Amino acid sequence: IAHFLDPLSDALNLARTAEKNAKQVPGKNALGIIVDKRSGAPRSIQGKFASGDGSASVIDYLRQLIAYDAAGDVSRQAAYELRDLSLRLEVFGDKPDAGEISESKAKLNQIKHKEAIRILNRKLSTHAAESSQTDFSILFEMLGSVDGIRRLSDDLIVAKIFGEAEAMAIGGTKNKEETNEQKQ
Repeated sequence: IAHFLDPLSDALNLARTAEKNAKQVPGKNALGIIVDKRSGAPRSIQGKFASGDGSASVIDYLRQLIAYDAAGDVSRQAAYELRDLSLRLEVFGDKPDAGEISESKAKLNQIKHKEAIRILNRKLSTHAAESSQTDFSILFEMLGSVDGIRRLSDDLIVAKIFGEAEAMAIGGTKNKEETNEQKQ
């Protein structure tokens, strides 16, 4: 998804990158989405389009994140705080180093993971956190995966964008200008 003012060549390159991301998902039948709104970094999400093994597809996952956003269960600031945490405590290099350096990386990753859980728990709405009907395990599972903090932040932002587009398409949300005119 590219901004309408972007050159078509940039949009095609973005589509090719999304295709490469989808091809990195193990197996076949994968989907890759990249959202580049011109402001901020491009956000991507990829996964199995549909799965036959009973696990959730990327579409189901995205719909669940959209539902969380629409219900206000997860603060919209959660994604940006998680992204900030991911960037501030990024551990460079994926090859294990010898001795203390490797232990330091492992400890830093452990601290980063615990802080991400704290942020997410704090950003759940009070109503949602108290409700036993809402299951947020999918969010916490994502945090535990490889590069999960950055991925979850991107996923939440992409879900917010898709949710807003869906609401506008069915007439549920007005754009900012209409909202500002009503306030005046």
